[in-house]
Amino acid sequence: MASNKYALTYYLLGRLKIANDVDSRKEIVRSVCNGRTERLSELDPIELHELNEHLKRLSAAPADLDELKIKRQRRKFFSICHLLNWEHNDGKLNYETINNWLIKFGYLHKPLNDYSLKELPQLITQIESIKRKDYEKGKN
Repeated sequence: MASNKYALTYYLLGRLKIANDVDSRKEIVRSVCNGRTERLSELDPIELHELNEHLKRLSAAPADLDELKIKRQRRKFFSICHLLNWEHNDGKLNYETINNWLIKFGYLHKPLNDYSLKELPQLITQIESIKRKDYEKGKN
């Protein structure tokens, strides 16, 4: 739990475009705990929950942990794509190649953004299988 303790908070701050603005972040933390601290790590669990609820209201859209999980799964997928060298000469991913592969060979034959949270683990298993085969082919 400790490693994900602030994930929602930083996600919400990012939605508000203030995740990297230290002064704004300190001000929001100060307002939630009545000036007791300006450090996120010094908030007690109730204050942290209150901060997250405040940030949800400010962002005007319901923040969802499922969105965070989907982003994490997509990052894992893209990481494997890098290992498979599905990238341009400058090292950036070739999204056209990736989407073409997904539509042609992906287990649901649709673009990555159309995969749900429940569908992504199966897709990752599929691409990990390709990575493993590619690795084994290179060993021989």
